[in-house]
Amino acid sequence: MTSAVLSAPPPERSLAWPVAHPLLWFALIAAAHVATRVGVSSALKWDEAEQMIWSQQLLPGYGTQPPLYTWLQWGANALLGPGVLALATLKQTLLALTYALMWLAAREVLAPRAAFWASAGMVLIPSLGWFSIRDQTHTILVTTMACGAWWMLVRIVRYRRQADFAWLGLFCGLGMLAKYNFALFAGALLLAALSVPEARRALLARGWWWTPLVALLVVLPHGLWLLGHLQQASDGTLRKMEMGGRSPLATGLRELAIAW
Repeated sequence: MTSAVLSAPPPERSLAWPVAHPLLWFALIAAAHVATRVGVSSALKWDEAEQMIWSQQLLPGYGTQPPLYTWLQWGANALLGPGVLALATLKQTLLALTYALMWLAAREVLAPRAAFWASAGMVLIPSLGWFSIRDQTHTILVTTMACGAWWMLVRIVRYRRQADFAWLGLFCGLGMLAKYNFALFAGALLLAALSVPEARRALLARGWWWTPLVALLVVLPHGLWLLGHLQQASDGTLRKMEMGGRSPLATGLRELAIAW
């Protein structure tokens, strides 16, 4: 894996622009999904309705989820007006950006055509190819930031540029503002990279400190809010965990006994 990351992409003629360029395909697919969503129904799914409520104003925090998606939705509402069009446009833009970032990462180590299929193949992942179109918000955004962090890590291993360390910190900070479980991805990514000698040397190269510094600066404002509203931010999640930990049979019997 290390030799593949460090080696140059195999020589292959680049895909022609604009007929076959991957970014064009990603944009066209996103536009088609927006048109389909707007044309099918004006009714809102659960996450969409929640965003319409939260995004009425800019706040440092919103309930149990980090605020970045709601901030972006606020901006989309300001440009397009609150409604299905703004909801679908933001969601599909993030999905297209997810595929584009994975394509950029794959392009560092693969030929252009192979990089395209490596990115397009993510549509076979149910959470991206289906559930994200139906009713997901923060999960899409955190996936976008994960792909961006992966792209920057590959660039750091290959080029060891200080600017890439800063970009990695930005993606990690935004990932934490997208969904708190991004910390699990970041930790796993770091441990995996440190287990590879070449990647470990690259991550400890000059300028490594840009990553934690930028990430901290990005997360700090919301982090201060979180410290003062910890119960508000955690109550909903703890209730879901408690409900998920119960036996459905035992819960049903208990509710039946109470009803009788």
